[in-house]
Amino acid sequence: MKPISRLIAACSLLLLGCLGVAHLAAATGTITPSPFQLILDNSGNPVNAGCIWTYTAGTSTPVATYTDVALSVANANPIIASSAGRFTAFLTPGLSYKFTYENTPCSASSHGSTLVTADNIAATPSTSAGVDVLGTAGEALSAGNVVYLSDGSGGKTQGSWYKADSTNGYSSTTNVVGLAPSAISSGATGTIRIAGTVTGLSSLSVGSTYYVSTSAALTTTPPANRRLLGQADTTTSLALVGNPGPTVTVNTALACGRLTLTSGTPVTTADVTAATTVYYTPVNGCNQITLWNGSTHVTDTVTETSVAVPATTSTLYDVFAFDNNGAVNIEALAWTNDTTRATAVTLQNGFLAKAATPARRYVGSFRTTTVSGQTEDSAAKRYVWNYYQRVRRVLRRLETTASWTYTTGTFHQANASTANQVEAVIGVAEVSLSLSVSGVGSNSAGGVNLLISIGEDSTSTADAAIVGSYLNGGAADPKQQIAMLNKYPAIGRHFWAWLEASTAAGTTTWYGTNNTSNSGLTGFIEG
Repeated sequence: MKPISRLIAACSLLLLGCLGVAHLAAATGTITPSPFQLILDNSGNPVNAGCIWTYTAGTSTPVATYTDVALSVANANPIIASSAGRFTAFLTPGLSYKFTYENTPCSASSHGSTLVTADNIAATPSTSAGVDVLGTAGEALSAGNVVYLSDGSGGKTQGSWYKADSTNGYSSTTNVVGLAPSAISSGATGTIRIAGTVTGLSSLSVGSTYYVSTSAALTTTPPANRRLLGQADTTTSLALVGNPGPTVTVNTALACGRLTLTSGTPVTTADVTAATTVYYTPVNGCNQITLWNGSTHVTDTVTETSVAVPATTSTLYDVFAFDNNGAVNIEALAWTNDTTRATAVTLQNGFLAKAATPARRYVGSFRTTTVSGQTEDSAAKRYVWNYYQRVRRVLRRLETTASWTYTTGTFHQANASTANQVEAVIGVAEVSLSLSVSGVGSNSAGGVNLLISIGEDSTSTADAAIVGSYLNGGAADPKQQIAMLNKYPAIGRHFWAWLEASTAAGTTTWYGTNNTSNSGLTGFIEG
């Protein structure tokens, strides 16, 4: 049994050894870099006191190398090799170099014969703190410049790197961006850092997020064309987010503001008349709105903004919100008349906006009164309408006259008063109106027809959607009548008139207010 045991043990050791070899073979090794540099002549012999000139890659611009790993002591330029042809040159990570090797005699003041030139020598960083690519500068770039890779937009050369600029989408939000760790001359090839950490910057705010600004600069203030670049981990270094930039899910339905005629009050509960300013103010604990800035969606914070009521009378206006370098502003645009827009609103980029102008998001409408430069939001005249954050707005008109007579078989406005109506503005035909009119009447003869109703934009014709309103009462016996109207009005400004009529017999007396009841119109509209 012992020979068999020894055989099994030997096989086991062999198997373990094979596994060990397999494990070692799976690793990936790298060749050791040369621990020192040499300058050799064309016969392969070391050049005693040979010259090594160092330049920025692709140029004749001298650039320093160093004698120590801390990059604190610069070599002379040229570097003079030892008698054995050896020299030391520590390179700055992120830079690319051109080395020109010269035979003796040579010195700082006198070039020797060129042995060989090596261009685009990329410095190898000691850690993987950054991801660099070689690129061609489309214009002169300085160290620390924010740059973008051109797709040819803006008359630039496709495939070259240019100074980033948030003024345009193509130079900030839509293409690959990075930073130039070192200066690159126009047309020269150099290193662009597109991920990892960029050092050598200055005056950064630790922990702050930085965006592409104008003229190749950084900013902590999000511009209109918002491209996130990275976050400062020290006052001199920036951790880049990489490319493409972070994906952000934008809620295009977000519109947390209401048009109002009272500053800081998104929903007014009292009548506001003779107003000269329309405000757009946050509502319901939310203060954000998503807008289109010309190239991308941005979500801006709503701080109350306003627009002056134009110096017109009886004119409808649409109100549009827009992004102004990260701030929300509003503007007004007049309609042709009370029922027709001069400029349509259409669905663009996820929300209603001014036709062919998606950067102007529609938020509501208002109408001026018969007094120039004024508007109103009252129970009788709802001249301010909100497309978002709608609430039920009360409509009400009560007659204060005790009684009056009208004994005619055709409708007219109650008590022959033009005040016996309510009005509202509707910006989009998708909101409901609910109205009821309550009236009390009696006839001296009795047995005659008494009618009350509601007319839309008419003081003589009842709306076809009216329910109720007819009464045949006894002599001098006052009775209450109720008519109701529920519908979805068309866009524009409309009025709803309280109507009354009576068979032409005897005398019909109508009652507005007395000790026990009030007659009038009441209801609501969404807006």
